[in-house]
Amino acid sequence: MSPADRDHSDAVAGYLGTGVDPGLPAPELVRLDLTRSVLSRAATWANPPPELVDALLDRIAIGRGAGRRSPVRSIALGTLAAAVLVVVGLLAADRLGRPDPERQVALAGTELAPDASATATLRDTPSGVSIRLQIVGLVPAPLGFYYQGWVTGPAGSVPIGTFHLREGDDEPVDLWSGVDLSDYPTLTVTLEPEDGNPASSGQRVLTSQP
Repeated sequence: MSPADRDHSDAVAGYLGTGVDPGLPAPELVRLDLTRSVLSRAATWANPPPELVDALLDRIAIGRGAGRRSPVRSIALGTLAAAVLVVVGLLAADRLGRPDPERQVALAGTELAPDASATATLRDTPSGVSIRLQIVGLVPAPLGFYYQGWVTGPAGSVPIGTFHLREGDDEPVDLWSGVDLSDYPTLTVTLEPEDGNPASSGQRVLTSQP
């Protein structure tokens, strides 16, 4: 491989790994951006197909053009294939090292609602924690009452939203927490009267275990 071919392969591999433009031609950057898009997908690193490298090379400028490959070109392609595999491995390690941004918590009915249960899907976002409740067996709140969600911990309880279930459908209930759930690990739902009092009534109908 000539020094120019080696420098080009290094530039391509560097762009695939970092996204920093090393001064490659604009048409080649467009093709490489498509490759980076493939590499960034969860399906690519979670279960990469055997033909991944060949498919990626078809998108890269060094592999374009018709005709028989020269020995120099074959060496360059081999080097770039190895670089692509390294990039895939680094992306996979980075993603696998991160905590799962979505998790589920089970809630059971209390004596006030023994037939009720729910599954809370928690999703971390930059603004807080999205909490989606899929509720089963909880009757609609009576007129003059509503349900309120809470997260509770050693420091006390924080409200996360209200709902009533009076439409009689199975749609999930979306709530929101602005506090870290590691500090408030217990999820509860209470039945509240419409009396203007923001304090909890203490009438829990659903609760999780911390």
